[in-house]
Amino acid sequence: KKKLEIDEQLVSETGMVESRRNLSISYDRLGDTYKAQGNLPQALEYYKKSLEIREPLVKETGTVQSRSDLSVSYNKIGDTYKAQGNLPQAMEYYKKLLEISEQLVSETGTVESRRDLSISYNKIGDIYKAQGNLPQALEYYKKDLEISEQLVSETGTVEDRRNLSISYDRIGDIYKAQSDLPQALEYYKKSLDIREPLVKETSTVQSRRDLSISYNRIGDTYNAQGNLPQAMEYYKKKLEIDEPLVSETGTVQSRRDLSVSYERIGDIYKEQGNLPQALEYYKKSLEISEQIVSETGTAESYDDLAVSYYKMAIMITGDEKERYLRLAYDIYCRLADACPDVQRYAKNRDFIKQYLRD
Repeated sequence: KKKLEIDEQLVSETGMVESRRNLSISYDRLGDTYKAQGNLPQALEYYKKSLEIREPLVKETGTVQSRSDLSVSYNKIGDTYKAQGNLPQAMEYYKKLLEISEQLVSETGTVESRRDLSISYNKIGDIYKAQGNLPQALEYYKKDLEISEQLVSETGTVEDRRNLSISYDRIGDIYKAQSDLPQALEYYKKSLDIREPLVKETSTVQSRRDLSISYNRIGDTYNAQGNLPQAMEYYKKKLEIDEPLVSETGTVQSRRDLSVSYERIGDIYKEQGNLPQALEYYKKSLEISEQIVSETGTAESYDDLAVSYYKMAIMITGDEKERYLRLAYDIYCRLADACPDVQRYAKNRDFIKQYLRD
């Protein structure tokens, strides 16, 4: 805010392109801070102040830098609308982002511009996926994959190899959602083939978390195929990564990952008929989910908590069973009202409502 005060004065005194660009960056930084604090309306307000500077600068100068700055604004605004559950508005800004990204690749062809274009394709694919339009999502993810494979071939950097592994994951997710489990497994294992060497090379928190995600996806796919021993094997590999990461970092994300591990292992024990062990792992997952909701209050954290309540409900009987079901139902009612474009919330609400009636 101290920087912002100076930047606004300089714009008022000089009106120069440089001073206006600096002011737009100040607005972005404030927006980023509000977003990190969970204050999305305030974040959006500052991102739009930045946008109001950058759109005229593009018209005045038309430089690569001015258009790149404008693409940053479109990306930040799109991300914020997405975080609010406003998918149509997010899509509008991501398509503006895509238009600039394609222009910059055509003009410059740089590695960085192609990475940015890859991100644009991914973000649009993510919105289509969230809206349930899987064929369109797959189309955009495959556009991203084409770029990601080219970049790995050219650079071989850790960053580009990681991006390629994410591309494989996204395509695997679509095939899994379409019930094509063999194809999903194929893409998840391509991702795994990148991530295991990256952990050996770097051993960073990020690389280990990426590997945990691969183990989770492969475990889920084996589980969906009914191959419980293979699913358990991968879930336990995931757990071996998640527990140390919580000890090292203690972040919300690391704890959420650990909660998922406990839940998945509980699922396998339940399917195998080992109900005491299943209940033990579900309780571990629930404890973490409740902590994260109390700390963050995000839609994602409430969604996780509702799942934990439901898992507990199916393991017990009597009044406690109904209590957990009603807790899950209440959460999904609120989420469905707050985020009407996320169809899953309403679907889960209606499912639990029917369960309560039965």
